[in-house]
Formats: sequence, structure tokens, C-alpha cells
Amino acid sequence: MVRGRSFSSSVSARTDAEAKTVYRRWRTDVDEKASLHASGTLSAFLGEWLDHKQTRGVQDTTLEGYEGHIRRHIDPWIGDLALVQVSTKDFDDLYRRLRRRGVGSATVKKVHQVLHGALDQALRWRLIPENPAALAEPPTYRTPDRAERTPDALEVVALYLEAFRTSSEFATYLWLNSVTGARRGELNGLRWDDVDLDASTLTIRRGIVHTDAGLVLHSTKTHRQRTVDLDPATVSLLREHWQRAAEYSIACGAPLRPGAYVFSASPDGPLNVTAGSGCPTRRTSESVCRSWRGVIPATGIGASTSLLVRDGWACNRKRIQ
Repeated sequence: MVRGRSFSSSVSARTDAEAKTVYRRWRTDVDEKASLHASGTLSAFLGEWLDHKQTRGVQDTTLEGYEGHIRRHIDPWIGDLALVQVSTKDFDDLYRRLRRRGVGSATVKKVHQVLHGALDQALRWRLIPENPAALAEPPTYRTPDRAERTPDALEVVALYLEAFRTSSEFATYLWLNSVTGARRGELNGLRWDDVDLDASTLTIRRGIVHTDAGLVLHSTKTHRQRTVDLDPATVSLLREHWQRAAEYSIACGAPLRPGAYVFSASPDGPLNVTAGSGCPTRRTSESVCRSWRGVIPATGIGASTSLLVRDGWACNRKRIQ
């Protein structure tokens, strides 16, 4: 057992003496590998670790989050330390420094999680004999009580009516989010050829996320596609939405193609759509949030989220319909 993390070997030992011999051999192996990286910094290793996570299929948005914490909160303070020399105290000192500089405890907690996970990988690669982050103590973080609550049936209806008054497209988006349980990115990635109005179904195959590199297609969060049955009211709503999208596309000078995105009037469905000739751009999670903030105040129900409205719709579905 090494400090903070157990390590098992395929070599068995029948006596304490044999066990000590096995450990010494393992420790020698670790020390030899560590010596090869003795001049390597924590910053250099974290770059290696990010590359490894990318090859493992970690989503771009997650990688950007890791990279952001490393660039802003780790590299400036302890990035130059040698990987094999960084200590638990270095991490505790880092967390205190960040807090004194006004970094929130939740963010410091995430920094700790990045360091802990990265050095677990260094341990698996036998670059270090133990994980110094395992015993580090990030600040305690408690999830604050939120003012949001699940709206009742009348409030959900009021939200939908206000959404339809503001934007029929956003109202359709909000309705579909409620009845299908799809995530925002999944609805942003929905194409018309994923929708079968005659069979009253739609298939969630992908999502769209906004990264530093722009809009990026990725698989669903569960990495599985799923087909959702649609009720008659939702089918009717989508038919009306398709008609509006077709009219928009004709106004842009091209017919609506099957591969076009459901919540974009671009007829050919490219990811990076630019505004022009009065043609609206595609919807992103950020644009959804902006539309949401425009609808909520007019209803008078206070702070809420689309997720809570989805919960409210599910709880009061029969009363609403």
C-alpha cells in the first residue's frame, strides 16, 4: 500500500520477506521511470495527460474545462515544479492561494479534481510512487440552496403561452424539450431526417456543443441513439414548424433539405451558419438561454430553468393536455 492509493502486483509473496523484496523491485522500477522524467515539469505532464484524455474520447467541452483550469489556476503557480517533486503541501498551498485571490471554493474543488485525476494517471504510468493530491485538502464546498422551484400546471401553461407569443420557434423548442426529455445540445443537433412525422417518432442521434473552436458535433452523452414516440399535439406542432422552416428556406433562395437542422432555417444544414439575407442562424445552447431569460420575467413566476419546466410538465402532463 502506498500513501493515498493502493497498488496491486501480479507477483505473489508467501512471506513478509518475499513481500518486501517484491515491493523493493517495484519501487526500483518506479524510481527508474521517474528518473527519466526527473526534469519534466508538472505543466509538461498535464499537457501529456490532456492528450491522453483526448485519445480516450473525452468530449471537447470537458477537455476545454480541464485545459482552462490548468492554464488559469495551476500553471501560473506550480506548473514549473518537477512532477516527481510536487507534494501534498504544494497543492494545499495552491488552494489557499487561489482562495485568497478570490477564486470560488467550487472552482478550487474542480482544480483539485483535475490534479487528482491527472496524477492518478501518472501513478498508473508508474511515473510517481504515490499520488500527492490524494491527501490534499481542497476547501469544503456546499451546494447553495436555490430559489428555483418546479412550476405548477398553470405556471407551465403560462410559460408556454408567453414563449409562443415571443417566438414560435423557441416555443416549439421548449415544448419538444419537455415532451422528449432531450438535452439542449441534442435538440440543437436534431435534423429533419431524424424526424418521422408519419410514424410519430424522432430519433436522437447526436448533439451540438459550443467550444472555443466553434460549434462541434458529438455523440449523445450516453453514446447511444434513441427513438422517442410523439403524441398527436407534438406532431402537429412539428408540422407547423416544418412549414415555417420551409418558408424561411425559400426566402433564403433554396429548398429545405432533409439534412437541415430542425432549429435552423439554413436549407442545407451546415454547422457554421452565418446570418445573411435575413436568414436566421442556428440555435445554440447560448441562444436558448437568451430566449429563456426573455420569457421568464413576463410570466411573473420568478427564477426557473428549462429543466424545472420539463419536470413541471411531466408532473402535470394530464392537467395541461
